[in-house]
Amino acid sequence: MENFLKKGFISLCVGAVSVIVSYIGFCFGFIDNCPLKIDLFDDFKLSYHYYSEEEAHPTAIKAENDNRLRSCYFYAGKFTPAKNKYWIAKFWPTRNNKYVYVFQVEKNQDDIRKISRLFPTEELKNPVLADETYYLPKNGKGFQLNDKVGSKKLLYFLTFHEPQESDSELEQWYQKLFEDDVKDLDRNKTNFLSFLSTNQEADVPVFTFIHMESDVYGQVDYVYGTKKSNLRPLTDGSELFFDDKFRIQFMPTKDSYIYVYHLDETERVLDLVDKSDIDNHKVKACVSYTLPSSDRAFVPKETTGNQWIYFFAFEQPVGSNGFGNKTQIRNACLNNNPNCVSSVTFKYIEEGL
Repeated sequence: MENFLKKGFISLCVGAVSVIVSYIGFCFGFIDNCPLKIDLFDDFKLSYHYYSEEEAHPTAIKAENDNRLRSCYFYAGKFTPAKNKYWIAKFWPTRNNKYVYVFQVEKNQDDIRKISRLFPTEELKNPVLADETYYLPKNGKGFQLNDKVGSKKLLYFLTFHEPQESDSELEQWYQKLFEDDVKDLDRNKTNFLSFLSTNQEADVPVFTFIHMESDVYGQVDYVYGTKKSNLRPLTDGSELFFDDKFRIQFMPTKDSYIYVYHLDETERVLDLVDKSDIDNHKVKACVSYTLPSSDRAFVPKETTGNQWIYFFAFEQPVGSNGFGNKTQIRNACLNNNPNCVSSVTFKYIEEGL
């Protein structure tokens, strides 16, 4: 009896092993997405960046961080599928996970405004290939920010082992966004966003950024130094010497008219725009400007002591009578005049002091 039980147990184990080996062989040989296989790709090297037409180098959009972009910016992305580099992948069967889907969700607080598919498109097709770089959008120009100031964009990156056809869960949820039944639209958006969050590629973060405008120009940069290669920020309290020069750099987000006044402790008022390459005080949106120009610089007034620069922008020209004297100029900024974009105070010190 004991020998019979031992033989039965051994036979059962041999049978179980045979079934397992047969399943493994069948799975590896005939099932494309066999769960015992490892993924073909283990990294997609995804990145996003933003830039303006005037900037030579793009700025990276940091992962899972509320980056702030201005209206003049374009944003774009790219990814490169990389094959699994673990040693086991050299001889272990792999399964196909090269069907990529990229979606952009635009939100205003909790309100989902719009969901767009960035990949695949008519020009960008699945399946993706190993070690080939894909650009979003394909032409490399980038997506320009719309006029929805304050909106937040979330970029989701999903991968699947099979193409998501019309009967797939992804496509069914996505197509519901375009149905005529408006009353269910918000619910469909919420459900689709939940689907994206659940299926986001595990090793790829969700990239986010906010379209923000702090004012008409966003930021005005004042820089100074003795040489162009040695420029440093000119901020409140900076001390300039006889051989220092300064420039003003900015990029308006609207067509406008600018007036930049340089004051010292006397009653003299100097409009720096009149000494620049800008004609009639008019500047164009989304163009980078340097005052007085890229190859020239301003010098501080010869009067020692405090000096001020006030930067104003208007939708229409104000003419020579815009500000009559130093007191009017200074009060306009002190009273939070919306046309006062920026100002800086520095001290001029003569040589040897």
